[in-house]
This record gives sequence, structure tokens and C-alpha cells, in this order.
Amino acid sequence: MSTLWPRVVRGALVISAAVLTACVSGNGTSTDTVATPFVLTRAPASPSPGVAAPTSTVLHATTTAPAGAPTTAVSAEPVNAPAASPAAPAVTVPAPRAVTGRILADQRFSYTGGAEFEAHRVQYTSTDDRGSIIGVTGVVLLPSGPPPNGGWPVLSWSHGTTGLGDSCAPSRTDDVRGQANLFTQLLRAGVAVAATDYAGLGTPGPHPYLDGASEGRAAIDMVRAARAVSNRTSTRWIAAGYSQGGQSALFAAELAATYGAGLQLIGAAALAPVSNLAKLVDLSPGIPFVPIIASGLVAQNGSVRLSDLLSPRAYAKSGVIESGCIGDIGTAYQGMTPDDLFGPGVRNSPVWNDFAAAGDPGHRRIGVPVLVAQGGDDRVVPKALTDALVGRMCGMGRNVLYKTFSKADHYSIQLMASTDLLSFASDRAAGRHGYTNC
Repeated sequence: MSTLWPRVVRGALVISAAVLTACVSGNGTSTDTVATPFVLTRAPASPSPGVAAPTSTVLHATTTAPAGAPTTAVSAEPVNAPAASPAAPAVTVPAPRAVTGRILADQRFSYTGGAEFEAHRVQYTSTDDRGSIIGVTGVVLLPSGPPPNGGWPVLSWSHGTTGLGDSCAPSRTDDVRGQANLFTQLLRAGVAVAATDYAGLGTPGPHPYLDGASEGRAAIDMVRAARAVSNRTSTRWIAAGYSQGGQSALFAAELAATYGAGLQLIGAAALAPVSNLAKLVDLSPGIPFVPIIASGLVAQNGSVRLSDLLSPRAYAKSGVIESGCIGDIGTAYQGMTPDDLFGPGVRNSPVWNDFAAAGDPGHRRIGVPVLVAQGGDDRVVPKALTDALVGRMCGMGRNVLYKTFSKADHYSIQLMASTDLLSFASDRAAGRHGYTNC
């Protein structure tokens, strides 16, 4: 793991003191910050056994100096924390939400989609399912030239499945794992791009794969992070994504009125979005995704182990799940069916059913125009599941434009729907009314 990024441990998240003041007392706005390398420190020890400490969100600032590069650190997580030691003065933040979207690290990089665009790799704060502050990585890309009045609208992009290893995080590559063509077209249309890696992907800790609420929060806080990177960005934003990211975009849109308070959602777009996990596993032969789903359940639930979910044969190969990217996992589990992968009775268990239900989008009304695109030849996210999702969404508000592509499979839908996505984003950014075919 590179020392560039802060690391998260129980009660400690490490951050550059260069941005401490902005993170805690200011609005976090900066246009040119480049963070120095970061190191991990732990928060002070817990109080004596049996002595309760008041719950608060505490930032512990420390300073260290590895060879040749001074570094600083701060932790940010709701903890039952005692008073900080003199070596680690504490600054209390009123509530976890007050520090989400704050910049922990910011590194400029050479984006392959065009040297004229300002590109930042960042780590920013978000929250996990327990409400604790965590660090998440992502990319912020800014259009060239002067912004319009009010700033550039932001498209928060949620990526498709890449794997669970930190090396699979899209922000690790200069083309954002193959997204440069799409992103460059958005940038040329005057739309800033903020692309999250999601919790636990590129940072310590497990990635709660297909935990829609976790993904949605990371996507919303990615917009806040873009605004902290540059005050030339607007509060107006679009949630968009593909596959796993389609699920994330819909959850982000559903959470926008609550968790996204202070930002103005103007549209949502989902390409081949994951929905109805229980049926998806039964209908889809997308084997690389199945063991990752089991890992996502473990990350979300915390009370079950991977060995409780996978068959002995599948569990024997499970080392690749946490360290590999999607191709590695596919190779390891090639030829295995869902019945081969899961242990007996797992897919009928309350734990599985609860996880599947929690990750199913489309059960809360989204109050802005929504674009959904789906391929007719998709065997990973079958069209029948997206048909049902769109039907449910249309039943809550006739604001969905559903575009289908009969010859598109799961991997070609992103390219085939790109023109519709760009038109949708441009229309929403310009304030033009959305269309519907509900």
C-alpha cells in the first residue's frame, strides 16, 4: 500500500495536517493543494475498562517525518474517546456528517484524456454503515476554461465491478480504468467529473460490494470532495454509473434528499444497474461476481464469515477474492455454478435475504429525471430484472426514460448508451426538461 493515502484503523484515520484547518474549521475549498505523503497513527487508548467516555468525533493530529518528506496525520472517526494526550491534541466535530467530503489527500496527476483538464487523485471522508467516518479514494476532473455562473455541474460517476484488491481501484490508473473517453466528452461539455472508488477499494478494510447505501454515500461525498478541491464546481450534480455503479447511482439519488442535504441533485443515470440480487444470482452465469457478492455480505453484516457462505471447494480458493481483480477471480472460479459456489441453504437464509433486499434499488422515489439503459443480450444483469426495476420506479413517479438496446450485452451497453448518457447529462446541466417513456 502506498504511503500517499491515510490509513483507517479502529478509532483512527490519518490525514495531512496541511488540510487540517480546512477540514475542521473551514469550508475545505482549495484549487491547487497537493498533499505530501501520509502515515498511519493510532488514536489514544480507550478509557479504563468499565468507564464510559462520551461519544464524539475526534480528529487526532500528529506529525512524523519519513526520509526526505515531512508528513502529518489526523484521525477522524466517531469514537468513545478520552481526552487526547498532549502529543495528539483533539478537535471535536459536532457530528460525523459535518466532516464528510473533506479532503484528506490531494495529488495532481496526468490524465490521459487530455492535458488541458485539471486532474486530482483524492482521498476524502465518507461514512460506513455504522456512521463512522472513513477514508475513500477517487478522482476529480475539471473542465478547461472559465466555469459558468454558479460553477460547473458535477457528474458523480460510480464504476462497474473491478474486483476487491486495492490495485483494482480505478483511481490508481491515469485513464481511470478505461473511462477516459466518456469522461473527456463530459468535460468538453462543461461537466466536472467526480469518480469514487467506493469504501474499502484502494483503502484499508473490506469493500462492502453491492451494499447500495455504502456506495451511494461514497458517491454523494465524492461531490462534496469535488467542491472541496475546487470552488469552481457547483452544488448541482448528477448521479451516474454502470452495473454495480448503476446500483450505486440509484441509491445515491434515493439518498440525495437526506444524506445529500446541501447539494442539488438534478438527474440520475443507471446503465445495466444491478437489482434484485436474489434472482440475479439465480439467472446470471456471471460467476466472477458471485464470490465477490458473498464477500460484500460479510463486509456489510459483520456477524458471518466467508466460510459460512461459500462451499468448501469455493472457500479453498477464496484468497483471490480479497486480493484479485475481476479477471483473477473469474479464472480462479471458472466452470463453477452458483450452486457450486454457495454452501447448502445459504441462498434461502435470512442473512442472504436481508442482504439482497437491502441492496435492491428502486424502492424510494427519486424526484428528478432518471435515465436507465439496458442491453437485451445482457447475461450478467438480465433485462427482465431491469424491466421490473423500471416498472417499480415508474409506479412511484413518471420520471424515467428507459432506453433498451436489443443487441447490447453487459459489456457493450456502456459504449452503446454513451450518446444517450451524454445528451442526458448535457440536458440536465442546461436545465432542460427530462423526457419519460413510463
